[in-house]
Amino acid sequence: MNKDSIVKITSLGLALLCGATFALSACGDKADNKDKETIDPSTEIITADPNAKVTEETLPLQTLPPEDEDVREPVDNLRAEMMVKYYYDLGMQVYNWVYTECMPVNGEGVEVDGDTYYPIAEVFETALLNDAIIKTYDDLTHYIYDLFDKPIAEVIVADTVANYRDIDGILHCKIFEPAGEETTDSEVTKEYFLSKFTSDSFRYTEKVTEMKDGETTVVFNDYVFENTSNGWRFVEFPLV
Repeated sequence: MNKDSIVKITSLGLALLCGATFALSACGDKADNKDKETIDPSTEIITADPNAKVTEETLPLQTLPPEDEDVREPVDNLRAEMMVKYYYDLGMQVYNWVYTECMPVNGEGVEVDGDTYYPIAEVFETALLNDAIIKTYDDLTHYIYDLFDKPIAEVIVADTVANYRDIDGILHCKIFEPAGEETTDSEVTKEYFLSKFTSDSFRYTEKVTEMKDGETTVVFNDYVFENTSNGWRFVEFPLV
């Protein structure tokens, strides 16, 4: 193979994903084996070799539909889906911190300008990306830029100002209520699945099906995690 076709995977650990994808395929991607397999994406990411290389032989690429295709179909690759879901969950965690509820807090509140702020807990229930530690406002903003491409990160960081600030060098949050969701009398269901992957891009799709007055409407929202010039980042995150 031409050396130019070799793609280096960054320290986020997708090299391991690709090698593991090939291994899974080589063993036979049978439904009974796949259902029994247990995967810990966070462990795999932490133990990934950032110097590993990927070729088309170690990552069999799927035949993709045209980019303007309106329909999204699940890609049958459990390991790839588990890995991109891991990053999606991290992205949603940040989104919820900023738009739904404070990061976990612990300690007495401090009143500033008529508002009460609470110190952020030092320990989280789940590990953060790359075992990050968030103790200050700068830590929080850097973490956001580590997950999202710059245009998306800038929007999220700008919205943190309303409820987050440092007090005596420690990140604090002002308890807030999420924006009210639009009420509807329709029946809405959501499905999530991997709908595309290549050696440098993963598309995780939310399928929203709404049934109202005997009519069904389907909308696809794509969360795209891509190898950018700054590393792996979400380049599309429809909620932002």
